[in-house]
Formats: sequence, C-alpha cells, structure tokens
Amino acid sequence: MRSVARVTGAQFRPDDAPPQTRASSRPRGWNRTRWSRIVVRRCRPPLAVVIFAAACQPQGQERTVGQAAVDTAAVRATIDSLRAAWEKGVGAGDFKSMTTMLADGAVMVGPGGPAWDSLAAGGSGAPFPPGATIDITPLEVRVMSPEWAYEFGSSTVTYTPQGTDQARKLKDTYLILFRNTANGWKVYREVASSKAPPKPRPPAR
Repeated sequence: MRSVARVTGAQFRPDDAPPQTRASSRPRGWNRTRWSRIVVRRCRPPLAVVIFAAACQPQGQERTVGQAAVDTAAVRATIDSLRAAWEKGVGAGDFKSMTTMLADGAVMVGPGGPAWDSLAAGGSGAPFPPGATIDITPLEVRVMSPEWAYEFGSSTVTYTPQGTDQARKLKDTYLILFRNTANGWKVYREVASSKAPPKPRPPAR
C-alpha cells in the first residue's frame, strides 16, 4: 500500500530506536540495515488483518487511515455503479466497456466445473455467450483504506445453450478486491466458486 511504501523508504537511525533496542540491548551483530528491515516487517499488517479490522468497522462511518479520511458512502456508491455497469455490459454483450472497469494487472478466476466450462465454450472467446444476463447480489462491502475495498456476494448467470430453447441458470459465490487507481476505483482481483455462499453463523452466546 502507499503508506507502507513511505515507511520502507524512510531512514532509520540507531538513536531513533525504542529504549529497549538501544546499545545496551541490541543483539550481537546488530546493524542499521538489518534493523530497518525488522522494523518494516513489524509495522506492516498483513492484508488479512486489515480485512478483519475493516469488517469490525460500523458501516457508513468515515474512517481514518494515517492522515487520509475515507468517505465510505462515496466509495460504496462507486462500487454500486460498477456492479450495475457490469450487469448492463453482460446483458448488452458490450465486453469492451467492461474491460474499462478492470485495473492494470487485474486477475479474475472464475468458477470451475462442467457447467461453467460449457458456458465459457458458448462465448467463443468472449466472457459470456450471446444473450446471457447476470444478476449480482452483494452480501458484504467493506472499505479497508483509501486504496482498497472488497465485495463478497453471489451472482446468477442466465443463458440459453446453443441447440436448445431452455434457459440455464448458473450460480456462484465471489470475492472481489477493488483498488483505487489514478483512474478511480477498479476491479483488481476476483475469485469465484460454483458453491453457494455459506449461511451466516449464529451469534455466540
């Protein structure tokens, strides 16, 4: 993330170390470069921790990461518009417009299995076959920082295989990671499963 990039570029001096790391308590073989790497690793939270913290944040509340305030309502509205545009693009077969919603280096992993393989084959190289529609149902949207947000949900693709007149429905569960780029919020990663989303766990007693 941008904040971490700033940390890694900072100069760390021995005199800046916490009291417990000064000369009297430095490990044998201590040097500035090695200590700097240790400090950076300890200061950088894993993405899983960031997602967990975001999940605990009350919805609609403006969050602060470092000195940057995040208007979560505005970010959610943007994600809503991206979702609606994706549904419209699939229905219209306008896949060119859908590519503009992807960030540079975006990776998308679709659900597997014979049914989904058949759907892909019907597209003849396109993401969806002609006449397909998609209905996306978000179950959870979280803004984690000024740069990252995610959406968890399910979707239903409806299409008619060639040589038949009966529509087929395929359901999946997805997790999308959005990134705030120089051109706005874009889809950066997506992983989908052909399994239905799990039922919410009952609250702990």
